[in-house]
Amino acid sequence: MYKRTILYSILLIALQMHALQVPFADGAIIITPITTASWGSGFQGEIQIVNNSSASWNNWGFSFTLNNQLTSLWGASFSVQPNNVYLVTAPSWQSTLMAGGQTSVGFVATGALHTPQNFILTGITNPTGPTGATGVTGATGITGSTGITGVTGSTGVTGPTGSTGVTGSTGVTGTTGTTSGAFKVVGYFPNWAIYRTPSAFKPINVNVQLLTHLNYAFGNYDTNGNILLFDSWADTGYTDAYTSSSQPYAGNFGQLYNIKQQHPHLKTILSVGGWTLSNNFSPMAANPQARANFVHNCIKFCEQYSFDGIDIDWEYPAYAPQGGNPQDTQNFTSLMQELGTAFKAHSPQLILTFAAPAGPWNYTNIELSKIHPYVDWINIMAYDYHGPWGDPTTGLLSPLYAPDSADALLNGDSCINYYLSQGVPASKLVLGMPLYGRSYAGANSTPDGLFSTYTGAGHGTVVQLPNTSEAGVVFFSDIKQHLLSTYNQYWNALGQVPYLHNPANAEFISYENETSLGIKAQYIKQKGLGGAMVWDLSNDTIPAFDALTAINNNLK
Repeated sequence: MYKRTILYSILLIALQMHALQVPFADGAIIITPITTASWGSGFQGEIQIVNNSSASWNNWGFSFTLNNQLTSLWGASFSVQPNNVYLVTAPSWQSTLMAGGQTSVGFVATGALHTPQNFILTGITNPTGPTGATGVTGATGITGSTGITGVTGSTGVTGPTGSTGVTGSTGVTGTTGTTSGAFKVVGYFPNWAIYRTPSAFKPINVNVQLLTHLNYAFGNYDTNGNILLFDSWADTGYTDAYTSSSQPYAGNFGQLYNIKQQHPHLKTILSVGGWTLSNNFSPMAANPQARANFVHNCIKFCEQYSFDGIDIDWEYPAYAPQGGNPQDTQNFTSLMQELGTAFKAHSPQLILTFAAPAGPWNYTNIELSKIHPYVDWINIMAYDYHGPWGDPTTGLLSPLYAPDSADALLNGDSCINYYLSQGVPASKLVLGMPLYGRSYAGANSTPDGLFSTYTGAGHGTVVQLPNTSEAGVVFFSDIKQHLLSTYNQYWNALGQVPYLHNPANAEFISYENETSLGIKAQYIKQKGLGGAMVWDLSNDTIPAFDALTAINNNLK
């Protein structure tokens, strides 16, 4: 029951034209349009821009012609000009393309596949047009996507370690045991983890000093807008030394109530839905009366069980395999607006968030500009970009940056830039990180297993004795404690994530370690994002919580 933001890979369909090189300073600006997906009624593309010079390009921009209507564009702003011309201007958060830097602009267009043509770059001589003004110089701009400094993991990490971290100078460190400043650290707690053997994982086992918010996964609901317990015994039923309280319920909810009495900084949020429970969202959200019931019942549930808010985990609006339809886009907007209005009117105010997709086929179906004013923040599920569910080759689970051109849109940075382009404030974006790896079997067609063909899902971490597991899912704790000594360890410098390969058993694993988690925390600081989120808490090392500790240390 893991969150999957993309269930299939984006294939690089065709390189539509040779890269255009425009002289600039002592080098050139290189612009390359590619097509990343195509379907009967439209297509998706990307325009890659590289500053192959020693000078910064301030307020970068360009125009191009395209015999199609653009329905969306991210990574920049655009306006429509006469004669099928589109004018692209740099976003405010990345208005300077640094020397040696690169960026990309993604778009979706309707109609038959055509290639963007007749590029004219702002203020730079073009080979097909008249000479422009003197090339742009300007002062050094903001740090580009590759400018994150090195970090320090809490323990030994994959690949080279030491005083220089992964890149740059010594990474930021800090004391452990408390959450970090103004940044949120959100952790999902799965209620089914209490059934694990030999060691059950309950709320009392969480080091809540490393969290600001605990999202309880999951709450159930029906098409009439009623909120239901997903597992009544786990949620409110079982009793132990940690469940007794003044409240008329026990179970996980009873433990959470007692934990908050001892740690008043912690906020608890009920996450409603999830991958398995998303089918009812579409009919419920389409019914105004059911939506009104849902809003009322969310508030009633929070009051009854001492939750501080609700996290909507609809995976995903307008996603047909989960019962979605095109009307979900508007209905999701209405649902979130109605929830937000009611939550802000409640005393005390309730928190409203939602778990958001990180892939373009899903996030373009959400009206972010209309929703973000009503929510406190958005949890970006920037993982499961690749997995052993049909991708033609092995891939990286959660790269921060694109590891190759085929993954130009399947990475955390591209996703964050899209959300920013839709007007979402950076402070409302919480970057999700997986505390598990995806394993592939039969991955030996490349020397290190990356981009190899494979035969299916690899082994999974045993969660119930003697051998119950989910194939292809390996916990952070399992990898750190059992696999690092027997698998070859690698680091993908472009994606800024590690991976493992065992040529003896032909298994490949893409995962996160303390170094990559720390780099993502540094990225959060650099971008001014709202904080970090992890799925899920039970996969960390217990009781050390090495992954959460690395995130906290690097958010200080």
